[in-house]
Amino acid sequence: MLQNRMCKFIFSIIISPLSLAILGCSQGMNWREINIKDTGLQVWLPCKPNEATRQVPLSENSKDGSVEVTMIGCEKDNQQFTVSYLSVPQNKPVAGAKASGEGVNETWIQLFKGASLQALGFQEEPKFVEWSNIKAVLSPKAQYLKVSGQRGMDAEIIWFGYANNLYQVAYYRPNKSKEDKETVNTYFSSIKINTNE
Repeated sequence: MLQNRMCKFIFSIIISPLSLAILGCSQGMNWREINIKDTGLQVWLPCKPNEATRQVPLSENSKDGSVEVTMIGCEKDNQQFTVSYLSVPQNKPVAGAKASGEGVNETWIQLFKGASLQALGFQEEPKFVEWSNIKAVLSPKAQYLKVSGQRGMDAEIIWFGYANNLYQVAYYRPNKSKEDKETVNTYFSSIKINTNE
């Protein structure tokens, strides 16, 4: 199942202690603007980022192919800042997903959300809040969620879609550590889509 595969990828990159080696770390504040390849997304990160890309199988059947999920992120003072994205496959439906049309991005972002929450060990009913700070025509619209996970990490996550790409901008910290509100606010408020309009 795609959600389980995506969950394993997200868990291995974000939550595992090995993520510090994968995503890198930085001493002190060192903000820099990151352009997420040619997707139009810009965001500020407080530390030097690294990148990881994985092919996530669409199903247990290898003939169904895979989807590429890319994560860019960094770690500062035990806090992790990550941007994950994927291009929605237009001709590769999975169980319950439409092959094309208006609802395809919505179906895929539900898989994306589910995999991320499963990786955190979050089992409650999520209470998403609309995030209206991104000035672009988003599909699906941006939603924010703050969660306390059961696997040692708390998270604040924003999911949204633009064009044929789906994004997850996330902040993670250990359950018992204090949130750096100023840094988190700067990070999330920096999210920008260059629409070339």
